[in-house]
Amino acid sequence: MLFIKNPDIFNPYFNLASEEYILENMADDKIFMLWRNEPSVILGANQNVYAEINLAYADKNNIKIARRLSGGGCVYHDSGNINFSVFEKIRETDGKILNFEYLWMLSRLNRRHSKSYRQKSI
Repeated sequence: MLFIKNPDIFNPYFNLASEEYILENMADDKIFMLWRNEPSVILGANQNVYAEINLAYADKNNIKIARRLSGGGCVYHDSGNINFSVFEKIRETDGKILNFEYLWMLSRLNRRHSKSYRQKSI
């Protein structure tokens, strides 16, 4: 598994473009990427920017606005939250996207070094 950590890159446009590049160009490897953004609002693929964001406030406060490839809600990012992306070629699957290998990796990042999944410790 390839582990990518961008500790000094906070640009949401670069980070989202990195996700897209990896998605379109990855080999058969599994890739786990950690990243953070400067203050920014990230829209889902089908959201209306005018309905979701106070553009005057974002402009006044230098909050970047970007759109990701995937759907989902509108979220606020800043350097206080950590984002992660998991890339893996899908072969046969039982529907579990976030498997124990990734949960274990996330648990190693947690100071408590423990995680639970479906009320079971891993």
